[in-house]
Amino acid sequence: MKSVAISKSTSATIDSWDNYIGLAVRVSSGIDVWFYKPTYINHKFGEGYYFSHWLFKLQIEPTGKVFVINPKLDFPQSQHVKQPEGYPLQPTSKDV
Repeated sequence: MKSVAISKSTSATIDSWDNYIGLAVRVSSGIDVWFYKPTYINHKFGEGYYFSHWLFKLQIEPTGKVFVINPKLDFPQSQHVKQPEGYPLQPTSKDV
């Protein structure tokens, strides 16, 4: 399991999101704790970052839903682009 702690209105970088497909990711922010199962993101929703690496920006809403946002735009985004299959990710309050 990958665990990430973030403060509200901040961001964190998770390397190799695809490596966590099928595993659980735990995100905590204050008293909120959510668990997710990462889902593949089509490269058309990201941008080339470093050699064969891709950058995808994900935004967690206060409800815990995770949206893919345009990688060229800054956080937070109030209007979400059409989401890739499997997104927005729905959180669960228990380990998946």
